[in-house]
Amino acid sequence: MIEYNITSPQSKFIQLTNNEKESSNIIFCLDISGSMYKTYKGDTSRFDFMKSFIKNNLDQINKNNPNCKVGIVTFGEKVEFYGDVDYCYKLNDEEINNERKVIELGKSLLNPIKLNIDKLKNIITKLFSFGKTCLGPSVLISLSSLIKTNKGGRIFILTDGLANNGLGSLKNEEDISINFNKKLGEMAKNNGICINLITFAESESRIELLYEMVKKSKGEIFQMNDFIFSNCFLNNDILTIKTTLNINLHKVLEFKNKNNEYLKNDGSCYNKVIGIIKKDMNPFFEFDFQSPEKILLMNDIDINNLKQLPFQFSIEYFNLKGEKCIRVYNELKNICYDKEEIEKNSDYVIISVFAIQRTSNLLLERKIPELEEKTKEWELFFNKNKDINASSKSNYDIEINKINEIKKNIKEINKSKIINDRILTLNYRLSSNSYINDEKERENLINKNYTRVDTKND
Repeated sequence: MIEYNITSPQSKFIQLTNNEKESSNIIFCLDISGSMYKTYKGDTSRFDFMKSFIKNNLDQINKNNPNCKVGIVTFGEKVEFYGDVDYCYKLNDEEINNERKVIELGKSLLNPIKLNIDKLKNIITKLFSFGKTCLGPSVLISLSSLIKTNKGGRIFILTDGLANNGLGSLKNEEDISINFNKKLGEMAKNNGICINLITFAESESRIELLYEMVKKSKGEIFQMNDFIFSNCFLNNDILTIKTTLNINLHKVLEFKNKNNEYLKNDGSCYNKVIGIIKKDMNPFFEFDFQSPEKILLMNDIDINNLKQLPFQFSIEYFNLKGEKCIRVYNELKNICYDKEEIEKNSDYVIISVFAIQRTSNLLLERKIPELEEKTKEWELFFNKNKDINASSKSNYDIEINKINEIKKNIKEINKSKIINDRILTLNYRLSSNSYINDEKERENLINKNYTRVDTKND
């Protein structure tokens, strides 16, 4: 592997350090609409719980990451933006419906939290809840502010309700709202910004309408239920932003199950802007031989004597200092024609993670007949190979539990004809590459919780 910094006058080998991660940017988008006064636990309202939750985490950020820059955006009947905590900008009725104006009003975050902690907590203390839910403009002004820093960042939306005022409101057509959220997701992806969603269990937030903005930006979905998760905002696991992925296969091979929009050279080259790369992400790709007809036309290839194939993987990206870099990986792989040997030496942890991601994505895409078929295929595959090597044995129970969970989800969806927030949240987390490498973590997520208890350093 070779890595170069390609923005400085002289290219040089570079390596990210912990200090680079300390200059991260966070904006909290906080729902202060009237519905937040509903009871959450005992006599505590959702609103009071949120205020306490945010203030506690501000203290943790200040303690562990004092150079982090933090902004606050509140949304209820109106949107208020606290970029520089000494000044609050309030969007008026015209502005919350004007996309261009909202983008113009976004301001860069100026000061690290160590200089603003008391002012930030005071802002939270003085908040009061009223009115509608003006979610769309609040996310847009947050995006605009982080884009102007040119170093990416993270947005955390805390909400319990439907967007019913301003841009992206459900008072318009549902498709218009979904398309607006997709647009926000694209903006975030292209500028290295991660949008995360935190909702309350049994609230009316309609996660499926917000799902695209979170998915496109590689964000996370959390549901508060019986768990209070801490350190949620401390773990900046973003490694690169504005990332483009390039994979080159030998010309006798082609990609499977990839969008033709990203394929070149008869399917042997894959190029896609993926935005953010996070720690422990596991992007997978499948490939196969080209058709015999195509291979026969390759006069320079003797397929019968082909013993090795080259693979090239490169990424162009910006690191957290704002420097443009490129990494290139080259590897030569031996070809094996013995199916039993391949199965015996396969890493079933990788296969299992891939299976979980594929089935969860099919569920999220509402391809239920295909999901039912693939679930049966994976079940047969893992039952057949459960004792073939150490990784298959150790991974068998986890995968079968996941398959059983998928079966239950299919029954529930076929009965209710909808994908509820619980099912969507669980399967989004399982499909999103991260947080499922650790065996205990995966087992906990699959078997026990429908919420994310984020207490470990990723």
